[in-house]
Amino acid sequence: AVTLAAKEPLRTWTSADGRTLEGRYIEMVGTKVRIENASGRKFTVPLNGFSSADQEYVKKAYGRSLFAEPQPFKDEGRGGVIVASAKGKVKVLVAKTDRYSDPSPRDVIVGESIASGATLITGSGAEADLLLTNGTLVHLGENTKLVLTALYQKAFKGTKQKVSELTKEVSPSRTALKLEEGNLVLDVRKLGKESSFLVETKIAQAGIRGTQFKVSASADSAELAVLEGRVDFLDGEQLATPVETAKKAGTRKGEAAKL
Repeated sequence: AVTLAAKEPLRTWTSADGRTLEGRYIEMVGTKVRIENASGRKFTVPLNGFSSADQEYVKKAYGRSLFAEPQPFKDEGRGGVIVASAKGKVKVLVAKTDRYSDPSPRDVIVGESIASGATLITGSGAEADLLLTNGTLVHLGENTKLVLTALYQKAFKGTKQKVSELTKEVSPSRTALKLEEGNLVLDVRKLGKESSFLVETKIAQAGIRGTQFKVSASADSAELAVLEGRVDFLDGEQLATPVETAKKAGTRKGEAAKL
Protein backbone atom coordinates (compact mmCIF):
# COMPACT_ATOMS: atom_id res chain seq x y z
CA ALA A 1 0.00 0.00 0.00
CA VAL A 2 1.07 3.58 -0.54
CA THR A 3 2.56 5.28 2.52
CA LEU A 4 0.60 8.34 3.60
CA ALA A 5 2.40 11.66 3.30
CA ALA A 6 4.62 12.54 6.25
CA LYS A 7 4.85 15.88 8.03
CA GLU A 8 6.41 18.74 6.13
CA PRO A 9 10.05 19.35 7.14
CA LEU A 10 11.33 22.23 9.26
CA ARG A 11 12.55 25.05 7.03
CA THR A 12 13.39 28.76 7.11
CA TRP A 13 10.50 31.06 6.21
CA THR A 14 11.11 34.63 5.09
CA SER A 15 8.59 37.42 5.52
CA ALA A 16 7.95 40.10 2.90
CA ASP A 17 10.09 42.52 4.97
CA GLY A 18 13.04 40.11 5.32
CA ARG A 19 12.48 38.58 8.78
CA THR A 20 12.94 34.81 9.16
CA LEU A 21 11.21 32.02 11.09
CA GLU A 22 12.09 28.34 11.50
CA GLY A 23 9.07 26.09 11.25
CA ARG A 24 7.09 23.51 9.30
CA TYR A 25 3.91 23.90 7.28
CA ILE A 26 0.82 22.48 9.04
CA GLU A 27 -2.23 23.62 7.06
CA MET A 28 -4.07 26.46 5.37
CA VAL A 29 -6.79 28.23 7.35
CA GLY A 30 -8.62 30.40 4.84
CA THR A 31 -5.93 32.69 3.38
CA LYS A 32 -3.59 32.14 6.35
CA VAL A 33 -0.84 29.58 6.92
CA ARG A 34 -0.41 27.61 10.15
CA ILE A 35 3.24 26.91 10.98
CA GLU A 36 4.75 24.92 13.86
CA ASN A 37 8.25 25.63 15.20
CA ALA A 38 10.72 23.04 16.56
CA SER A 39 9.34 23.36 20.11
CA GLY A 40 5.76 22.72 18.97
CA ARG A 41 4.47 26.28 19.17
CA LYS A 42 2.04 27.13 16.36
CA PHE A 43 1.74 30.41 14.44
CA THR A 44 -0.94 31.58 12.00
CA VAL A 45 0.39 34.03 9.40
CA PRO A 46 -1.29 35.61 6.32
CA LEU A 47 -0.01 33.93 3.16
CA ASN A 48 0.73 37.26 1.48
CA GLY A 49 3.02 38.15 4.41
CA PHE A 50 5.64 35.70 3.10
CA SER A 51 8.12 35.95 0.26
CA SER A 52 7.02 34.83 -3.21
CA ALA A 53 9.24 31.72 -2.88
CA ASP A 54 7.52 30.77 0.39
CA GLN A 55 4.10 31.33 -1.14
CA GLU A 56 5.03 28.92 -3.94
CA TYR A 57 6.19 26.37 -1.34
CA VAL A 58 2.84 26.67 0.46
CA LYS A 59 0.94 25.92 -2.76
CA LYS A 60 2.94 22.71 -3.24
CA ALA A 61 2.66 21.72 0.44
CA TYR A 62 -1.09 22.30 0.27
CA GLY A 63 -1.22 19.96 -2.74
CA ARG A 64 0.76 17.30 -0.88
CA SER A 65 -1.67 17.57 2.03
CA LEU A 66 -4.33 16.02 -0.23
CA PHE A 67 -2.59 12.71 0.40
CA ALA A 68 -2.07 13.12 4.15
CA GLU A 69 -4.09 11.11 6.66
CA PRO A 70 -7.13 13.23 7.64
CA GLN A 71 -7.00 14.75 11.11
CA PRO A 72 -10.07 15.46 13.27
CA PHE A 73 -11.32 18.98 13.83
CA LYS A 74 -10.96 20.63 17.23
CA ASP A 75 -14.62 19.93 18.04
CA GLU A 76 -14.01 16.21 17.35
CA GLY A 77 -17.09 16.20 15.08
CA ARG A 78 -17.87 13.03 13.12
CA GLY A 79 -19.65 12.45 9.86
CA GLY A 80 -21.30 9.30 8.60
CA VAL A 81 -22.62 7.38 5.60
CA ILE A 82 -26.30 6.80 4.89
CA VAL A 83 -27.29 3.81 2.75
CA ALA A 84 -29.59 5.38 0.15
CA SER A 85 -30.26 2.23 -1.87
CA ALA A 86 -29.07 -1.34 -2.18
CA LYS A 87 -29.62 -3.99 -4.86
CA GLY A 88 -28.59 -7.62 -4.53
CA LYS A 89 -26.18 -8.91 -1.89
CA VAL A 90 -24.80 -5.86 -0.02
CA LYS A 91 -23.13 -6.46 3.35
CA VAL A 92 -21.63 -4.25 6.07
CA LEU A 93 -18.94 -5.25 8.54
CA VAL A 94 -18.90 -2.83 11.47
CA ALA A 95 -15.71 -1.90 13.30
CA LYS A 96 -14.70 -4.22 16.12
CA THR A 97 -15.82 -2.90 19.53
CA ASP A 98 -15.18 -5.95 21.70
CA ARG A 99 -11.65 -7.39 21.80
CA TYR A 100 -13.07 -10.80 22.66
CA SER A 101 -15.34 -11.24 19.66
CA ASP A 102 -15.10 -10.55 15.94
CA PRO A 103 -18.20 -9.09 14.25
CA SER A 104 -19.64 -10.84 11.19
CA PRO A 105 -20.85 -9.15 7.99
CA ARG A 106 -24.62 -8.50 7.91
CA ASP A 107 -27.05 -7.24 5.28
CA VAL A 108 -27.24 -3.46 5.04
CA ILE A 109 -30.50 -1.71 5.85
CA VAL A 110 -31.59 1.01 3.41
CA GLY A 111 -31.78 4.28 5.34
CA GLU A 112 -29.33 3.27 8.07
CA SER A 113 -26.34 5.41 9.07
CA ILE A 114 -22.90 3.81 9.20
CA ALA A 115 -19.92 5.25 11.08
CA SER A 116 -16.23 5.26 10.17
CA GLY A 117 -14.30 2.04 10.56
CA ALA A 118 -16.95 -0.06 8.83
CA THR A 119 -16.51 -2.01 5.58
CA LEU A 120 -19.13 -2.26 2.81
CA ILE A 121 -19.12 -5.23 0.45
CA THR A 122 -21.18 -5.82 -2.70
CA GLY A 123 -21.53 -9.24 -4.29
CA SER A 124 -21.86 -10.32 -7.92
CA GLY A 125 -24.59 -8.32 -9.68
CA ALA A 126 -25.09 -6.14 -6.57
CA GLU A 127 -24.75 -2.37 -6.18
CA ALA A 128 -25.38 0.33 -3.59
CA ASP A 129 -25.76 4.10 -3.37
CA LEU A 130 -24.39 5.96 -0.37
CA LEU A 131 -24.85 9.52 0.88
CA LEU A 132 -22.04 11.00 2.98
CA THR A 133 -23.24 13.57 5.49
CA ASN A 134 -21.14 16.26 3.75
CA GLY A 135 -23.28 15.85 0.61
CA THR A 136 -21.02 13.50 -1.38
CA LEU A 137 -22.78 10.77 -3.38
CA VAL A 138 -21.04 7.38 -3.80
CA HIS A 139 -22.07 4.50 -6.06
CA LEU A 140 -20.58 1.05 -5.38
CA GLY A 141 -20.50 -1.34 -8.32
CA GLU A 142 -20.59 -5.12 -8.05
CA ASN A 143 -17.82 -7.12 -6.34
CA THR A 144 -16.61 -4.03 -4.49
CA LYS A 145 -15.08 -3.75 -1.02
CA LEU A 146 -14.91 -0.28 0.53
CA VAL A 147 -13.51 0.68 3.94
CA LEU A 148 -14.81 3.89 5.58
CA THR A 149 -11.42 4.87 7.00
CA ALA A 150 -12.17 8.35 8.38
CA LEU A 151 -15.26 10.58 8.42
CA TYR A 152 -14.66 13.84 10.29
CA GLN A 153 -17.13 16.70 9.94
CA LYS A 154 -18.07 19.90 11.75
CA ALA A 155 -21.63 20.24 13.02
CA PHE A 156 -24.23 21.86 10.77
CA LYS A 157 -27.92 22.80 10.84
CA GLY A 158 -30.24 20.80 8.62
CA THR A 159 -32.30 22.45 5.87
CA LYS A 160 -35.00 21.31 3.44
CA GLN A 161 -32.61 21.68 0.49
CA LYS A 162 -32.24 18.51 -1.57
CA VAL A 163 -28.82 16.89 -1.80
CA SER A 164 -29.02 17.06 -5.61
CA GLU A 165 -29.21 20.87 -5.33
CA LEU A 166 -26.03 21.20 -3.25
CA THR A 167 -23.04 22.80 -5.00
CA LYS A 168 -20.71 22.71 -1.97
CA GLU A 169 -20.34 20.63 1.19
CA VAL A 170 -22.73 21.43 4.03
CA SER A 171 -19.89 21.91 6.56
CA PRO A 172 -16.09 21.39 6.66
CA SER A 173 -15.25 17.69 6.35
CA ARG A 174 -12.24 15.38 6.12
CA THR A 175 -12.87 12.03 4.51
CA ALA A 176 -10.71 8.99 3.75
CA LEU A 177 -12.00 5.91 1.93
CA LYS A 178 -10.05 2.77 1.08
CA LEU A 179 -11.13 0.89 -2.03
CA GLU A 180 -9.84 -2.64 -1.51
CA GLU A 181 -11.24 -3.82 -4.84
CA GLY A 182 -13.98 -3.04 -7.34
CA ASN A 183 -15.44 0.22 -8.64
CA LEU A 184 -16.57 3.51 -7.10
CA VAL A 185 -18.27 6.43 -8.82
CA LEU A 186 -18.22 9.60 -6.72
CA ASP A 187 -19.88 13.00 -6.96
CA VAL A 188 -18.01 15.17 -4.45
CA ARG A 189 -19.44 18.58 -3.57
CA LYS A 190 -17.02 21.50 -3.64
CA LEU A 191 -14.84 21.34 -0.53
CA GLY A 192 -13.77 24.26 1.65
CA LYS A 193 -10.21 25.22 2.59
CA GLU A 194 -10.30 23.21 5.84
CA SER A 195 -11.53 20.06 4.11
CA SER A 196 -9.91 17.09 2.39
CA PHE A 197 -11.04 13.94 0.59
CA LEU A 198 -8.78 10.95 0.00
CA VAL A 199 -9.49 7.69 -1.81
CA GLU A 200 -6.79 5.07 -1.27
CA THR A 201 -6.25 1.78 -3.11
CA LYS A 202 -3.51 -0.81 -2.63
CA ILE A 203 -1.61 0.75 -5.54
CA ALA A 204 -2.42 4.47 -5.64
CA GLN A 205 -4.30 7.37 -4.04
CA ALA A 206 -6.64 10.07 -5.32
CA GLY A 207 -6.84 13.49 -3.66
CA ILE A 208 -10.00 15.42 -4.44
CA ARG A 209 -11.13 19.04 -4.26
CA GLY A 210 -14.69 18.74 -5.63
CA THR A 211 -15.42 16.76 -8.78
CA GLN A 212 -17.11 13.76 -10.40
CA PHE A 213 -14.93 10.72 -11.03
CA LYS A 214 -14.59 6.94 -11.01
CA VAL A 215 -11.95 4.85 -9.24
CA SER A 216 -11.31 1.18 -10.05
CA ALA A 217 -8.99 -1.10 -8.09
CA SER A 218 -7.66 -4.63 -8.23
CA ALA A 219 -4.88 -6.37 -6.30
CA ASP A 220 -2.14 -4.96 -8.56
CA SER A 221 -3.62 -2.02 -10.46
CA ALA A 222 -5.67 1.16 -10.08
CA GLU A 223 -7.42 3.44 -12.57
CA LEU A 224 -8.97 6.90 -12.24
CA ALA A 225 -11.37 8.44 -14.76
CA VAL A 226 -12.46 12.07 -14.25
CA LEU A 227 -15.85 13.13 -15.62
CA GLU A 228 -15.68 16.71 -14.38
CA GLY A 229 -13.16 18.76 -12.38
CA ARG A 230 -9.68 17.66 -11.31
CA VAL A 231 -8.25 14.86 -9.19
CA ASP A 232 -4.60 14.48 -8.17
CA PHE A 233 -3.48 10.86 -8.58
CA LEU A 234 -0.54 9.59 -6.49
CA ASP A 235 0.94 6.37 -7.88
CA GLY A 236 3.07 3.64 -6.32
CA GLU A 237 6.22 5.55 -7.31
CA GLN A 238 5.03 8.47 -5.12
CA LEU A 239 4.58 10.65 -8.21
CA ALA A 240 1.50 12.89 -8.42
CA THR A 241 -0.36 13.27 -11.72
CA PRO A 242 -3.14 15.88 -12.11
CA VAL A 243 -6.06 14.33 -14.01
CA GLU A 244 -8.42 16.87 -15.57
CA THR A 245 -11.93 16.67 -17.07
CA ALA A 246 -12.42 13.80 -19.56
CA LYS A 247 -8.96 12.34 -18.81
CA LYS A 248 -7.98 8.99 -17.33
CA ALA A 249 -4.89 7.73 -15.49
CA GLY A 250 -3.88 4.18 -14.63
CA THR A 251 -1.01 2.46 -12.84
CA ARG A 252 0.17 -1.05 -12.01
CA LYS A 253 2.19 -2.15 -9.00
CA GLY A 254 5.72 -0.70 -9.17
CA GLU A 255 4.96 1.47 -12.21
CA ALA A 256 4.46 5.19 -12.73
CA ALA A 257 0.97 6.38 -13.69
CA LYS A 258 0.12 6.79 -17.38
CA LEU A 259 -2.28 9.57 -18.41
